[in-house]
Amino acid sequence: MSPMEPQYVSYIRAVLIGVVITVLLTVLVLLHYRTISAKQVKLIDTSLSDQTSQSAGGSNQFTAAQDTPWRIVKGNIYPYSFYAPTTLALTALPNNTYDIYAISWKNMPPDQNVLVGVDNLKNDASRSHFISEPKINYVREWYKQFGLKGVASLDTFTNSNGLKGYKAKYFDSTGATPNTDVFFEIPDHPEYIIHLASGVLSPDVFNKLIDSVSWQKEK
Repeated sequence: MSPMEPQYVSYIRAVLIGVVITVLLTVLVLLHYRTISAKQVKLIDTSLSDQTSQSAGGSNQFTAAQDTPWRIVKGNIYPYSFYAPTTLALTALPNNTYDIYAISWKNMPPDQNVLVGVDNLKNDASRSHFISEPKINYVREWYKQFGLKGVASLDTFTNSNGLKGYKAKYFDSTGATPNTDVFFEIPDHPEYIIHLASGVLSPDVFNKLIDSVSWQKEK
């Protein structure tokens, strides 16, 4: 073997090691890039899924554009009134003593989508004791009539027409609180309570509606 051969062998070995290292680094870079790309695709898919879910949820609520006119709606038995969007279809249920208006929405029967009515505590012996009690007691106990499980939240407020109200959420059988119920006291008439339920209304529409509720005082 000539003196140059060991050096040549060392050179070839170094080149081969370099090639191997280069190939390994290339493979690692490609694997890393593939991992990052997969994560990006997953994030995009999740975002689109969330948007679809939000859109589907929004379609199940009645909303009104800001420029939608609102009209006054008056009770047929009791002198209550409120404002509602002209695009909201309301139906006065016949032959009821609660002076109910219900919402006509998609294919839901109106009697399953009641918006407002008046509870006359004198008409029910089991509830007449609430006439002489603070009305918050009635609100705390109301859920028991309908198989609900309990009170989730209860807030007191006064609307723009000076009516004292109670905004409540109740747990259903699944532990959810899908509805907001509002109860108004009536000045000089402790036997009456106006009751409204949010139902299919969006929070913006419902909050504006309950703020407009009023009761015409006797002259």
